[in-house]
Amino acid sequence: MEMEDYDLTINEENFIFEAQKIVEYEYDKQTNSPKAFIGDLAPKLVERAIEKTSEDFLATLDLLNAGLSTKDLQLYLSEETLQREIIDRGWGGELKWTDGDYLMVVDTNLGGGKTDGVIEQDVDVQVDISEDGTITNTLTISRTHYGIQGLLFTGVNNVDYLRVYVPKGSTLLSATGFSIPDRSLFEIPDEDWEIDDDLAYGLLTSSIDPVSGTVISEEHGKAVFGNWVQTKPGTTSTITFRYALPFKLETPQDGRGMMASLRSLVGLPQTETYSLTVQKQPGVLDRTTRIQVNLPDNLNPLWSSHDLADTQLSNATDALFAILIESL
Repeated sequence: MEMEDYDLTINEENFIFEAQKIVEYEYDKQTNSPKAFIGDLAPKLVERAIEKTSEDFLATLDLLNAGLSTKDLQLYLSEETLQREIIDRGWGGELKWTDGDYLMVVDTNLGGGKTDGVIEQDVDVQVDISEDGTITNTLTISRTHYGIQGLLFTGVNNVDYLRVYVPKGSTLLSATGFSIPDRSLFEIPDEDWEIDDDLAYGLLTSSIDPVSGTVISEEHGKAVFGNWVQTKPGTTSTITFRYALPFKLETPQDGRGMMASLRSLVGLPQTETYSLTVQKQPGVLDRTTRIQVNLPDNLNPLWSSHDLADTQLSNATDALFAILIESL
């Protein structure tokens, strides 16, 4: 694709590098429009897409469907009815509602160059269910920086404001592994700046954990734990959150109601279900979530959606883990 004004030919091999170079360094400093290159490229891409669509309509539809399924593409329409259809199909980027456990890990690179592409992140969730049905999760996130020190764009410190979304009402018990950037790196907002309504609500509902400095808030019907993580090239950062869920499983210690007694009388097991929805952060390429469920002696697994000995969920799409548990 020829970009005559920039004396460039853009293809799938050089697009990312050339776009980053222009946006970060080579843009017109007088007009101060670093993203103008993207605006100039967009209509050419649309024109090319229309040409390709007319040549191979089904192949284009397959690519579009794959992009929507993996959240590499998201849609927003101002027409309310159509937007509702987009949300119902999971194409709008909304956080899912669930009556079970929930997790979404969200990374936000702020001042960390273009290092996200060389960060490998693994997520481990340990679910501990006690005899009385109380559920406590230990979330461990490992971020390894594979960039080479000093390399353009990727050889710098990765600065990440990390947020984890969990069920509303969850209680943070402990959090470790954070590194807050120096105060001099933060910009002080002008007095005439307006605060976004959604951000203002988040500020009203937020508090700070005095030990770890983690910000605890509510957003889109979820509890949110947020803090800073910095990872230098060639190093690994390990972050942990330990939190109690706002609900618990019903166990024999809770007492048996009439239905439970009838089930026991006819020889049917008393069962409960634990489920965990793991939602993908849009745009993430590689991330594995491992799940380990620890049960007490009075609970026994009857069925699970994945191998309990080695439960791994890919981040390619949103995923659901579930286990049917029998009370002994």
